[in-house]
Amino acid sequence: ELVNTLSNVTEFAVDLENHSVRSFQGFVCLMQISTRKADYLVDTLELRSHMHMLLGPFTDPSITKVLHGADSDIKWLQRDFGLYIVNMFDTGQAARVLE
Repeated sequence: ELVNTLSNVTEFAVDLENHSVRSFQGFVCLMQISTRKADYLVDTLELRSHMHMLLGPFTDPSITKVLHGADSDIKWLQRDFGLYIVNMFDTGQAARVLE
């Protein structure tokens, strides 16, 4: 259902929570995704083996992915799930440019 929803919007926002206590690299434990109509909390620990299903919407160049301060998020998505992002807008970078 989530993949279908994300595949049919023009933009969605993504935020990750990384747990690094007692861990050298850490790991993503929660993904938050928002469209203009709904918000989703994804338990990435429980759904780890299914996260690859998001590759389609995450790499679709016709869908804008909105993140804030995405430097680490991009690395974590690739490291933990093999997910890549195409067509991203980083609100953190935009705020720095506007200063």
